[in-house]
Amino acid sequence: MYRNKKLIYQPESKPYDAFLIEKKTPSIKSSSEPVPRKTFLKVGVLANVKGSAYIEYGNTKLIAAILPPREISKQVKKGSLAVINCEISYAQFASRNMSSVKERTLSSALKKALEPVICRQEYPNFQIDVNVFVIQDDGCVLSSAINCSAAALMQGHIGMFDLITASTVLFYNNQILVNPTIEEEELLASEENSGGDEQMGSLILASLGSFNQIAQFSQRGFLKLISISTLKSRRKFHII
Repeated sequence: MYRNKKLIYQPESKPYDAFLIEKKTPSIKSSSEPVPRKTFLKVGVLANVKGSAYIEYGNTKLIAAILPPREISKQVKKGSLAVINCEISYAQFASRNMSSVKERTLSSALKKALEPVICRQEYPNFQIDVNVFVIQDDGCVLSSAINCSAAALMQGHIGMFDLITASTVLFYNNQILVNPTIEEEELLASEENSGGDEQMGSLILASLGSFNQIAQFSQRGFLKLISISTLKSRRKFHII
């Protein structure tokens, strides 16, 4: 049987191992003056929706879409306040640690952050759907989703008391890291259950600047009370 040796045994061919990227062990670095990530935000990126926004926060990329308010069905108990329904979903290629549990957890946190901000009394017996699609996850997904959703709500002319902004801070061995990457978040997750008195955790804070109020506060891991006061005194919370 004839074989084309030129196609089978190419002298200039390389094995697949030569194209593999060596995975580096992530490390957490702390700086006295943290530098915010490069941020790109654009509204009105989707058609046929009430409002939409696209954000790039470093390498984290996602899209938020606000559907037009719809009347609550008769089967659901109606009330004087609008129902906020939030859903965060990941693209198949967005993260190597994607799971339905993570999506539900982030969706619940986003709902808790937006409920105090939206003027729900203006939409009685209606439901407002906020859908966020994560294209790439490089850390700070929840805080980026909150910021992107707020821009989409504003572009969709949904009544809000104030513009909500959020940021993420990570604590690791008494070091403070603002805007952690996904590798740094995964490193924290792998070591936060090791025990001991060392601080290992993260904070996500969403606030209303005009009213100086906190709309949503999430904590994961072990943190001492002094850390929050120290963070406030150092003014290391950069709001994008």
